[in-house]
Amino acid sequence: MNASELRIGNLVMDGKDIEQVNSRMIDMIVKIEADFDPIPLTEEWFLKFGLLKTKEGIILMGCYQIVAHEESWRIILKNGVLSNIKYVHQLQNLYFALRGEELKQQEQTS
Repeated sequence: MNASELRIGNLVMDGKDIEQVNSRMIDMIVKIEADFDPIPLTEEWFLKFGLLKTKEGIILMGCYQIVAHEESWRIILKNGVLSNIKYVHQLQNLYFALRGEELKQQEQTS
């Protein structure tokens, strides 16, 4: 994983733990080539971020539709493919680029 792919606040795997990227972690990746792994993007992650799923299995992110495509997720706007993503940090970065705000996990209610 390259430091250039990450923004502060992205979620990554450090061994078996999910960690939120901070400036120290980015420095570690750049300087000592520390290894953090991307988190595979699953339907569960979309729901954790509060995105809605239709009866047809399409996930909605504002005016964008997200559909499973082979081993990735296809982001669609008006029948055109905007992007294909595979990892949680890519969704976070795309959301920030499109909306100008952070994509945050929703509070879990018991």
